[in-house]
Amino acid sequence: MSQTNKDFGQSTKGLKLSTYLGRHITVTDKDIEKGVIADSRSCMNAEAIKRAIPQARNVQVDLATIRFTDKNTGNRYVFMTPLSVQKSIVEFDQGVKPPAFEFHLKTLFQIRPPIQVKKQTPIPRVVDQQSRPTGEGASESRSPTVIVGGPPIVREKVVGYIRRFGLRKLNAPMISERKPE
Repeated sequence: MSQTNKDFGQSTKGLKLSTYLGRHITVTDKDIEKGVIADSRSCMNAEAIKRAIPQARNVQVDLATIRFTDKNTGNRYVFMTPLSVQKSIVEFDQGVKPPAFEFHLKTLFQIRPPIQVKKQTPIPRVVDQQSRPTGEGASESRSPTVIVGGPPIVREKVVGYIRRFGLRKLNAPMISERKPE
């Protein structure tokens, strides 16, 4: 079913949101060993995504988002980082290697198509709830609207790929807060 976005006058026909939505990712001991502390492109979670989604390139994982580009389509996908992954990142960057774990790519909130003309940002299209996928693996109705195109969500100038933490509250004990067993 084709929907036209009233705000931008563009069709969402043929848009595939469910390609990676709900994708199961397993972080193995090998990924944990291969991971680099405080590096959003080479952390254990990024290594697991590269292994689970072979067509993903330019994978970056930080506390707020998981981002990668599909090398076949050129689309850039941006997902919210699940809480379990956030906790593992904080511990891993503090020098604690967690046990192997699993997570799902659940909250997709932006797809950026490849830029056809240099220095031109694609016009954003909002995908309405009616045109979103339903059934197994689809997110619930309370999930955010997905924006296709538009400027990047992260507008800050990136200096390398070193993670910096800005969480105000993470409901997990940090290493400095843990009591010895």
